[in-house]
Amino acid sequence: MRLACSISLALAAAISAGQFSTAIAADSSVKAESTQSYIIKFNEPGLLHYDGGVGGIRATAPSANGQRKLDADSPAAQQYRSHLADARAGYMDQMHSAIGRVAAREHDYFVMFNGVALQLSAEEAERIARMDFVQSIAPAGVYELDTDSGPAFIGAPAVWNGTSTFGSIPTRGEGVVVGVIDSGANSDHPSFANDAMCGFSAGSPKLLSAKDCNQPSCVGGDPEDTSTASGGHGVHTSSTAAGNALTAGLMVNGVTLPFNISGVAPCAAVRTYKACEDTCPGAALTAAIQEAILDGVDVINYSISGGTSPWNDLDRNFLDMVNADIYVAASAGNTRAATPDPVGAVNHRGPWVMTVANSSHDRIVAFDVDVAGGPQDSGGVPGTGIDFPNGATTSDVALAVSLGNETGCTATGGFGAGTMTGRIALISRGSCNFSEKVDNAAGAGATGVIVYNNAPGLAIVMGGLETTTIPSAMVSNPQGIAIRDFLVGTPAAQMTVTGPAARVLDPAFGDILNASSLRGPQETFDVTKPDITGPGTNIFAAVGAVDGEFGFLSGTSMSSPHLAGAGALLRAANPTWTPMEVKSAIQLTASRNGLSDNATTPWDADEVGNGRVDLNKAAVSGLVMNESFANFLAANP
Repeated sequence: MRLACSISLALAAAISAGQFSTAIAADSSVKAESTQSYIIKFNEPGLLHYDGGVGGIRATAPSANGQRKLDADSPAAQQYRSHLADARAGYMDQMHSAIGRVAAREHDYFVMFNGVALQLSAEEAERIARMDFVQSIAPAGVYELDTDSGPAFIGAPAVWNGTSTFGSIPTRGEGVVVGVIDSGANSDHPSFANDAMCGFSAGSPKLLSAKDCNQPSCVGGDPEDTSTASGGHGVHTSSTAAGNALTAGLMVNGVTLPFNISGVAPCAAVRTYKACEDTCPGAALTAAIQEAILDGVDVINYSISGGTSPWNDLDRNFLDMVNADIYVAASAGNTRAATPDPVGAVNHRGPWVMTVANSSHDRIVAFDVDVAGGPQDSGGVPGTGIDFPNGATTSDVALAVSLGNETGCTATGGFGAGTMTGRIALISRGSCNFSEKVDNAAGAGATGVIVYNNAPGLAIVMGGLETTTIPSAMVSNPQGIAIRDFLVGTPAAQMTVTGPAARVLDPAFGDILNASSLRGPQETFDVTKPDITGPGTNIFAAVGAVDGEFGFLSGTSMSSPHLAGAGALLRAANPTWTPMEVKSAIQLTASRNGLSDNATTPWDADEVGNGRVDLNKAAVSGLVMNESFANFLAANP
């Protein structure tokens, strides 16, 4: 079965350089590897904050004009934008004179602030920082992508059919525009086709735009999600938030499992902003945020890392988005090699951002795993490798723990030749890649592998198994420990794995925190983060560059678009609500009943904030709370 898996992208500093002509010759002594991208903010306010006073140009700030959104096409906006461009041109000449060369110019900014992104050395940045027209200069940074039944699990049908809206007016997100800053689009995927039932047509399309923000002005020529490293990340997040309602087939050993899937807000329009390939340059992300404000989107999904210093990084730009009447959902982040402990590491700490943890929903796709005389009906979740055959496969079991190498990794000894011949291997997750475990078992003669999760909670879809040669699947931590302990005492008991995998719904699977979900407490700011949790484990949605392809991904990247879609439904159902009122409605009505990642103790506020989003209640919340841009700024210590 071909499934997509969650991804962890390594940091890189590959940023494409733009061109800028001037009379100053380039200094070849400044080597490319000694420079990085810096964002320079000049003193003038951007369009979003200009209150007038420059050469008779009228104010462009929405608040000064009694508006909620920026009118970037107004005569005043065009005049002030031209004024800012002239100012930037003069500043560029002065900066080039100061550093003695032409710096590569990546992006221009004029909405949230007046500024540019340049490739500079640290010494050059110090020189520019001393210039009187520069408000601030800082490295742009490089960020990472945070990687079906979800909408029903969070109560979206109650908004779709009007049973949980004021006036019983049904909505699927009609009239709302969801923006997604990620790894790009798949313009021809059926999840983004023009559904006439939602009012979409060739003249009024669902996918309003797909832009490449890796080039200046977001006019790059490759807006599609073509990176193999992303695993279809941007397509998956977009379709989870606002993909069409349709039937998708999951093929398992020649048997098609039908999935009726939908985005949370299937009738919302979509705009995508590609700012990521293998990684996500901060300069491109800032350009994407600016472009989304110019496009007037209503909701943004941001399944990308960062936000641990909200006054000084991209989260500060999200405050400008909220000021521009945009509700922002962002991922809380996942554990990875650089962040193995989730406690206190939560991303996106700005209180104006809906920061989303990752918990389970009530659906798994699994083989049936039984042990004679022992644990029955364990669910073996298939990975991206070979499936167990249809019908029953019965075999003796080779216990990795009994062979002195519970994780099955090469570094811990591997397995001796013939030690698993003709048997199914039972191996713990952890310490090395899944493929290494399966390959080592195959080399020892195993006919299949059951991996049990070393983290509390549910099984996940194992990735990276495409080149393995024997069947494999994963069971949950409690199930795996029970099987292991039984077989240690009863080594002759046989295991039966029955295929094909089936779609199983059970409320007991739902509302369990994923062990990889970053969480609080964080002591830097006096806020509780994350704010909320949503389904993010084994989410089935559109993926990749192949039209009509679907797959599973896991992570806070997948839970965040559930909250973006939820925000879209609430904005459609209650169009007078501000972004902060939408955020408050979701938090005030959240379901507080769920379990921590040990699947035993109740979850707490540092893990999931207010709890799991519940759209059965959110759209009819009797209390909503607003907060102003000025008050947020006043809270900056």
